[in-house]
Amino acid sequence: MVKVLYVTNLPAPYRIDFFTLLAQRVELTVLYERKSAQNRDNKWVAQNTERSFREIYLDGKTFGEENTVSLGIVRHLRHNSYDEIVLSNYNSPAVMLAISYLKRKKRPVWLSCDGRLPKPASGRIKEGLKRRLISSASGWISTGKVTSQELIRYGADPERIRVCPF
Repeated sequence: MVKVLYVTNLPAPYRIDFFTLLAQRVELTVLYERKSAQNRDNKWVAQNTERSFREIYLDGKTFGEENTVSLGIVRHLRHNSYDEIVLSNYNSPAVMLAISYLKRKKRPVWLSCDGRLPKPASGRIKEGLKRRLISSASGWISTGKVTSQELIRYGADPERIRVCPF
């Protein structure tokens, strides 16, 4: 069976449902950056307590409302083997670190972008970083047309975008 690692920030209910379905087809490990966030309802974590997939929580320093700074993500990638790796929240410090590590190791990675909306340019440095992070993936999971257009704007190959609405 294909071994998949999916990295995301929090255990949101719609993602748990998606992971449950995905785990019917693959051996799934979900690596969360955090257990909860101040801007999210903590009841989300308690829902669907039976999981059909392995869950791991990073130890790290809280960054912003939903992200984490943690070297644990690199340790996990170094010591575990997966056939496919999907990273969500490319703008998270932990995921940026994972993208850089996997790129250096020449490991393919999928980026999952959940509802990315067009925004005005935010400066050359920030735009360059977005382009570098997004274009480095070997494939992209998008929630729809607008998100796909934004991915293409930052260097995603339209032929390698898969749409998966939540």
